[in-house]
This record gives sequence, C-alpha cells and structure tokens, in this order.
Amino acid sequence: MRSRPPVVKTSDEFVQAVRDIHASRGPGDREFLRNILPPGKKVREVPADQWSSVLEAYWAGPRPASEPQNGIDPATWAGTAEGEFPTRSGLHEAARDLAVAGIPVFPCLPGAKQPACPNGFKDATTDLATIDRWWTENPNYNVAIYPEGAGYLIIDAERDGADDWLALKSEYKIPDTYTTRTPGGGRHYWFAGLGPSRVRIFGKSIDTRGRGGYILVPPSVVGNKSYKIVDDRDLAPLPEALRDALKIWPATS
Repeated sequence: MRSRPPVVKTSDEFVQAVRDIHASRGPGDREFLRNILPPGKKVREVPADQWSSVLEAYWAGPRPASEPQNGIDPATWAGTAEGEFPTRSGLHEAARDLAVAGIPVFPCLPGAKQPACPNGFKDATTDLATIDRWWTENPNYNVAIYPEGAGYLIIDAERDGADDWLALKSEYKIPDTYTTRTPGGGRHYWFAGLGPSRVRIFGKSIDTRGRGGYILVPPSVVGNKSYKIVDDRDLAPLPEALRDALKIWPATS
C-alpha cells in the first residue's frame, strides 16, 4: 500500500483517485468525504489547486465503520457530477458521461471485450434510459464505444508496435491527440474523422477502429487491468493523407 495518495494531473485522474481511496478505506465514509470537500463543491467540481489537499486529507483520515451505509457497496460508488453518492458504478457513470458528450456506447461483458447486448456495436446508443437499464442489469459491464457513430477513428497500436507507430506518425505527419492505454500496454489514439476498421495497416502492428469496429474505454477492465487516459488533450483531426491511404487498404476480414 502506498504511503501517500497518488499525484493527479486531470479531473478524471482526481475522481479515479477518490474512488480508489474510497475502495481502500472500506464502506461507510461518505459523510467524512463530504466534510473534506470544499464547501458547496461536488467531487467533480473540486478546483485543481485543491486536488492534492483533498486527497491528502481523505488518505490520512480516520477509517470508517465497516458496515455499508444504506446498503451501498463502495465498489459501486461513483461520486457523480450531480454531487450525490448513488449506486451507479464508475463504469455506469463513464457510459453516461460519454453519451451526454454525444458518443454512442454499449456494454461488454465484465472483464471482457465481448458485447453484452444482442447486436454488439450496432446497439450503441446515447439514450440515457437504455444505458441506465444496461448498467443497472450489471454495474460491472465494461464500456465500449462505436467510433463511427461519434465521428471518430481510433488507431490501435500494440505494445510492441511503438516503433511502427512512430514511423507511421512521421510518414503521415500525424499529430498528438487524445490517447488511452489498453490493459495490454498498447495505445488507442483518437482522431476526429471517419474511416474504416483495418488490421495490420501497412504491414505494421497497428489496427484502426472506425466503421464496423469498436473499442473499450476507461475505466473498463480486462485481465484485472484497466484502460487509462494517458493524454487528455482534444482530439486532433485525422490527417487527410492517412484517411485516403486507408480507403485503399484491404478491409478487415
């Protein structure tokens, strides 16, 4: 166990750190957390210059009683934007946040990449009622998105494909962009623009996920490891040269 709370750089990292500390402390400490938040602020509204002090206070605070309050399992607590402490899991909250941002989502089986809905990515939606029904059915469903439905293309570089990615990036003048890390150590590079799903593009250890494909997103978990945001800048536009090259690359089989 760490002797100090983690250092965070983004709002998502702060919220995740609060969740992690909450889980390590055990159930029953919601009132204590409310008391150390800035007056009138909710978890997602804490100013960046106060993240460190809140985490330090929460980390070092007295341990709560062992019994859950109101029957709420701490593993399903999410600290929502509304400032409440509901039974929505972090995965459920992530699915809702994406949907509100206009990104269609659908559930995958807990700890796996296989869809938990009949039609896979074709069932992806931004409808909150449908999303609530899915994640109420199982709060541990992983969260997947259909990139095409959001106007995105994802470049999926495997862990051993770092050199291939750098070469591709140089060849097509690909800019830095929003990036997530996969449980296997690879990277998902997110771009604004449409394109097909392709495998081993240009003979490299790189795939694309767009039309006809999907990806899992944070905080989904596979193999006891979670997807993480590693670069939270805005999405860069997909370079036209790369988009045009993908049009003539053989389709995913």
